[in-house]
Amino acid sequence: MRRACFSLIRVWVSLSSVLFCASLKAGEILSLEDTTRSDWEFQQGFVRFEREGDRYVYSGSSPFHRPTDPFAPFPQQIPEEVVHEVPLQVVEAIRECVLHGARSPEKVLDRLKLTEDRILAKRDQILEQVVDPLVRGADGKMPRISKEGEALLEWAHLQPHLQRVLTGNEIQSTLQPSLRVELPGEPNIQLHSQVFSPGMLPFSVQVGEEQWLCYDPDLPELLGELLLPGSPNAQRLDLKGFSEQDLWGSGQHTLHVLAIWSPIRLEMSRVLARDLIQELPGYSQAMRRFQYQDEQLSLGNFFTGGESISIRLISKKNTILSKVHWYIPLKHGRCGSDWLQLLELLDQVEQQLGGQTWLRLWLQGREGRSFVLKTRGHSGSLQDSGLQEAKQAWQQAGLAGMPEVEMSLMGRALKSDHLPDGLEWQDERELAHIYLGPKEARMLVTELSAGENPWRPHRSFTLGVFSDRHFAVVEPDGGFELHRLGEDSDDADSP
Repeated sequence: MRRACFSLIRVWVSLSSVLFCASLKAGEILSLEDTTRSDWEFQQGFVRFEREGDRYVYSGSSPFHRPTDPFAPFPQQIPEEVVHEVPLQVVEAIRECVLHGARSPEKVLDRLKLTEDRILAKRDQILEQVVDPLVRGADGKMPRISKEGEALLEWAHLQPHLQRVLTGNEIQSTLQPSLRVELPGEPNIQLHSQVFSPGMLPFSVQVGEEQWLCYDPDLPELLGELLLPGSPNAQRLDLKGFSEQDLWGSGQHTLHVLAIWSPIRLEMSRVLARDLIQELPGYSQAMRRFQYQDEQLSLGNFFTGGESISIRLISKKNTILSKVHWYIPLKHGRCGSDWLQLLELLDQVEQQLGGQTWLRLWLQGREGRSFVLKTRGHSGSLQDSGLQEAKQAWQQAGLAGMPEVEMSLMGRALKSDHLPDGLEWQDERELAHIYLGPKEARMLVTELSAGENPWRPHRSFTLGVFSDRHFAVVEPDGGFELHRLGEDSDDADSP
């Protein structure tokens, strides 16, 4: 009798445990946060799926009311009420994929069919993306590519680059996607991605205290089963939607094209620019006086220099003219100026600066000061609107001839001259513009920075009224007069 009672109790306890566990599973919650933020609006869909037998179910109003991105082909009609079911097998497949799937990006390129043979067979399309039109001939003919440039087109260089760009956050956009998923059960798994790459790979994974990145190409398709109609991230999660055509600008993902080839284009531009400047007459002579770094060499249509090669030169010698920002006009692969012309200009400028005693005193007055010549071609200036205003001020001050050379005083100004020693310097900034003319010993100084008087290095000087309308005429010994553009010279301020 006692044994029968104990057996009955054990059966009742076992049955209760089974029913209790079943009730827990029935109440399991799978959470999904599907978010997109853009310049147009913010959309956030927080969805909780409840376990019902062999599936997870969401039933309720749709969290999405209209497309976030007006250029994305989202459904035009989004239902107000949604019933969305996800089979248990899908959830378990996600769990298996996350726990045992790929943790490195190699398989992603294979899934996108971006193999060595397919990419290298498209050499002409790659060149079209990475060679700047400025270095092409008038008929669009590609320039000669050096060995260093050819190395950028080899698979050994392209493969890691494609992996990095197509599986990470290098694709920038005003659109900010975010997908966060929490899978219940043992172990509890949390997934999150906010990258714009195809399939939103990789997903960051957290299981307990362990974290890693999941690059498995099966994961985006599985997660797509969780998304409700109208999801703002449905297209980005669709790895199959990215095709080889997206590499060349004829597919749907135009943002991907820009991100994929921009870094290679920058590298190729530096190689082509360096090849061009090394072929210009006078290069070897110039390199005995100056040096430059590849990071400071580029080509493009610059706001200050127009269509040109931009190069920043630093003097190897202790001269008053320590830096040169040179914009070499460029059209159809041909440069409009050469090193011999630049060196001739620099010799003339240094001769003019030789009599300006205040400049040397100013350069020695504080660490980080420099004197920079900015020139488009061998003109001596950038030939922009600043020069036109300088000519107006030059005439107003009654200076002889016209200004032809434009330079900048650069310095690392402290936040306050009253702060204690040891304060960190701020970034280098432009303190003033200086203009020289061949027929005038004095200088014209414009765009004066408040808080620093560049031609009186040993005197604390603050004048808060300095602006783009003020200018100064400076004598070789540092004496000066302040003027305001458009006012008579008789009204000039004196120190």
